[in-house]
Amino acid sequence: MLNVLILWLTSAFFSFGVLGLNYLYTREAAKKPWKIKTNKKYMPKVSIIIPTYNEYEVIGYKLRNLARLEYPKNLMQMVFIDSQSTDSTVEVIREFAEDHPEMNIKILVENERKGKSSALNTALKSCIGDIVVVSDADCFWPSNILTEALSYLDDPAVGAVSGPKKLLN
Repeated sequence: MLNVLILWLTSAFFSFGVLGLNYLYTREAAKKPWKIKTNKKYMPKVSIIIPTYNEYEVIGYKLRNLARLEYPKNLMQMVFIDSQSTDSTVEVIREFAEDHPEMNIKILVENERKGKSSALNTALKSCIGDIVVVSDADCFWPSNILTEALSYLDDPAVGAVSGPKKLLN
């Protein structure tokens, strides 16, 4: 009987005690100020990957959202990777690129639909930026998102940044 009780107590400690201690430690650590240095003057070249598949209804909004970004256009590259859309997503992107030559827009079309991770890997090969950002076609950003988010990446202790997003669908 004592052995069963010891087994249960040991099991309870490792199941809840370790997790509880970790929770308490994390909660206290989160209260401490971060020692991250931001640099608002940090302006690296940025490649933005937008994977698409049948995004006709939202792609125009996304393109206008990208055009409104408060970041130097000569430091941005937009790489659209389409996975065999059956609507006119690619045509909308092409027309927009022709009407906005100041924006560095690259359009890639996969030969066959292999999924999002494959599309992202294909697009990465075409990126020329120092920083790569991934955004879905239905994800819309505040116009200052790049200047705000990238200022954190000047600190070598920071490896990634995530920001707010507004989804249309």
